Formats: sequence, structure tokens, C-alpha cells
Amino acid sequence: SLTEFRARVVVASRRPIYGTVQRTTVSQFSDQEWQFVYNRGAPLFFRPDVYEPITSLINFYVYILLGFDYDTFDDLGGSPYFEQARRISDIASNTGAVGWSSLSGEAGRGDLISQIMDPRFRDLRVAYADYHLRGLDRFVTDSDAAQRTMLDVIIRLEAIADEVQRSYYLDQFFTAKSKEIASAFKGS
Repeated sequence: SLTEFRARVVVASRRPIYGTVQRTTVSQFSDQEWQFVYNRGAPLFFRPDVYEPITSLINFYVYILLGFDYDTFDDLGGSPYFEQARRISDIASNTGAVGWSSLSGEAGRGDLISQIMDPRFRDLRVAYADYHLRGLDRFVTDSDAAQRTMLDVIIRLEAIADEVQRSYYLDQFFTAKSKEIASAFKGS
């Protein structure tokens, strides 16, 4: 209608690969569960302790992207940002808003942040720094060591996949990285 909207949000982040002019996709999400009411010209406010359908979703993904970016430069470096995203998710989940519940059966925002903060996925968080900082960023100066690091990351992620049945978080890693991994090992 004129004020009720249903939308799909596509969010992605990239970072430079040091020593090159290339950039790597760190994360990408396609969220099909965004519903909100908006009257044309109405101001948008972000209040951290109140669920707002538009600004809460935008800020949630901003914190998620910042968290992933910081995780690529330091082991668990994105923790403060993921905590903020979890806080937004908790508030939104309590309202029953579409796309936030971890119980809906579909992989959603609540599932994503729950898995990111789950200790069982700690190795995946650390893998972001290993893969990017100790892998991709070293590819130009020491491609053999970079490949070994990236292969080690894949082996560690296999262990996580064996332990956890359905992982939205792990799927997101490979959605962003599968082509890049294949390219890095091409001809090996």
C-alpha cells in the first residue's frame, strides 16, 4: 500500500587485499523478510533501546558488517559490533517482528547473530582473520604460505560443519568466499 512495505535487502561488504588493487567480499546477505510501515516524509530515528522497523534493520546490518570487517584484521576484533547487533536483534525479537525470530524455521537475523556469538563458532570468527590477514593479504609476498593458511582455514571449517548440522553463518562464509577459494587454488 502507500505506507506498508515489504522489501528484500541485499547487503555486502568488501575490503582491500593488501599489496594488490583487488578487493575481497567479506560478507553478503540477501534478506527477504523486511516489512515496515513508512509515511512519506516521516523522519527516521535510531533509538538503541527501541525497535524501529527501518532503522533497527539498517543499524543491525551496519554493526554486522563492521563486526566482520574488524574480524578480518584481528582475532575476534568485531566483538563490540556483534554485541551491538545482538542487542538490536534481542529487542526486535521481543516485538515479534518478521525476520528477527530464531524460531521461525528460516535462517534469519536472529539465527545469524546467535551463531556468530555462539562459542561453537569461535573458530569461524578466528578463521576470518586467518583467511584474510594471514592468507589473502600475504598472497603477493608468499603465495605458498598464504595457500597453506587458507587450506588450514578450510579444514577447520570442515570440523565446524561436522559438529553443527545447519549453519547459516558457515553458509554465509562460503557464499562470499567460494569463487575466491577456487581461484586461489587454481592450478595447485
